[in-house]
Amino acid sequence: SLIFLDDEDKIYFLSLFERYLNPDSIQVGYDKTPYKKFNDDIELEAYCLMDNHFHLLIWQGTNTRAMTELMRAVRTSYLQTKNL
Repeated sequence: SLIFLDDEDKIYFLSLFERYLNPDSIQVGYDKTPYKKFNDDIELEAYCLMDNHFHLLIWQGTNTRAMTELMRAVRTSYLQTKNL
């Protein structure tokens, strides 16, 4: 099944990585809760997005849970927004 229906979906998906890998604290909501930052533990080196899957080349530092936590955050944000 398709993950990305159009280029707008792909742009939004990539923006989630920008959100979580940004060195600046990004705050949202009425209480200004900051998004978790992974920029100290993760570097996204390359990516390839197809309609039904994606490939990521990620460098992970010493925090062995960082990649799992990043992907969970991106997946949850994407699915909530897209109602998949």
